[in-house]
Amino acid sequence: MKIINCLHSSDNIHNITDLRTRLMLAEAFRLVGQSYNEIKLYDQSYENYKQAYEILLPLKDQSCLYRALYDIGQNLLLSNKYIEAIDIFNDMLNKSTSNNERAFVYQYLCLSYLNINNYDQAKKYAYECLDYASISNEELLRIEANILLGKIYFQLKDFQRSKEYIIYAQNLKDKLGDLNQMKYLNDLICHINNHKENIFQNNISLYVQYENKYLNKINQQWISSIMNNNNINLDNQFIEQFNNNKYIQNWRILIPYYQLFNICNENKKKIRRNIDHNKQFMTTIITSSSNLPFISTINN
Repeated sequence: MKIINCLHSSDNIHNITDLRTRLMLAEAFRLVGQSYNEIKLYDQSYENYKQAYEILLPLKDQSCLYRALYDIGQNLLLSNKYIEAIDIFNDMLNKSTSNNERAFVYQYLCLSYLNINNYDQAKKYAYECLDYASISNEELLRIEANILLGKIYFQLKDFQRSKEYIIYAQNLKDKLGDLNQMKYLNDLICHINNHKENIFQNNISLYVQYENKYLNKINQQWISSIMNNNNINLDNQFIEQFNNNKYIQNWRILIPYYQLFNICNENKKKIRRNIDHNKQFMTTIITSSSNLPFISTINN
């Protein structure tokens, strides 16, 4: 603050012509902004970062402006001001001068869109980050892109793909000997597995309920058919309700739990085979009975 006050008193910021003085003042504002950021006084931090950017703006140095915009964008992310952060990162992208810088900005654009639940845009920028990181051989950015894709597909409830991206990021970190975030990635995989299991447990009861109701209805119709020698007429509306119920269909995404539906289908086929067998058996009994003489005829 003493440096800033000293420089303020010596001249008006907009009238500073000495390059060294301008850069020193911008750096002083940046350091003050960083200090406010560390104690989570984000509004004060933002004002200082913005002041640093405005001091650097007349220099038209892309590298300095790129760095100053990053400070502002990161501050907005920490303040949960994601829409404003997106504008800053787009401006930052225009000032990028290399593929690794573009990959870096795409990472933050992805993160911003992910936080406002715009998963299509988040996915788009995650893949852009991955492409530019691969071109520039930036392994750490490739890892971050894979982690972001894992989080995006988790939100889209594509748990299998989500897990694949996180595991791939884990393998890359292990290959580099980078143990940073390994516990975080392990916890993330556990979270995916637990969430997947919870959804399955919540929905399997509905599946069992519909399956039991369906099987009971079939059994009742079967018994009624045998007693009355009628053709079995399945309730198509009920079957359609069973097959199309949105709560049942939703958990097909829980690989490999969809296989339980195959079991259900096999049960239905088995029941139908039993029905056909019993119908044939009853027909044989009735036919045989009609060929036997009445008792009164024998006595005569």
